[in-house]
Amino acid sequence: MIVFLDIDGVLVCHRVHCAYGDEGEMKRFDPAAVALLNRYADRTVIVVSSTWRKYNTRESMETIFAQNGLVVPLHDDWKTIVGRGFRGDEVDEWLSRHPEVTDYVCVDDDGDFHDHQRHIKTHCHDGFVAEAVVEYIDLMEGNDEDR
Repeated sequence: MIVFLDIDGVLVCHRVHCAYGDEGEMKRFDPAAVALLNRYADRTVIVVSSTWRKYNTRESMETIFAQNGLVVPLHDDWKTIVGRGFRGDEVDEWLSRHPEVTDYVCVDDDGDFHDHQRHIKTHCHDGFVAEAVVEYIDLMEGNDEDR
């Protein structure tokens, strides 16, 4: 399964920033969110849809992931295009180049996705909140009958 991954508000959130007292910009990943993604590392591949794709190379993203313990691999085509700012369009464009991909989820704290797209909404203050965790686990375990 492809996971279109936002970073701020999913892996990097205000709660973690406050807990660790990071100085300057928030950059430490939430260990619980990392563990949740790693739990399904054998069946998922990440495509970065976060604004982090604008400022990082594939190699720097892999380094950041490794420094934070995230072991889920990046797809060969590792990021969505930088479009006009509507994530749903950027995901659709990526999918149009990869017709072999039929199973995906967008994990993001923003809601700018199309109705036809599978989206798990997190929260910028807390990252993966309980409802989002349950939804993600249900999806990965095949218990997503409503989708």
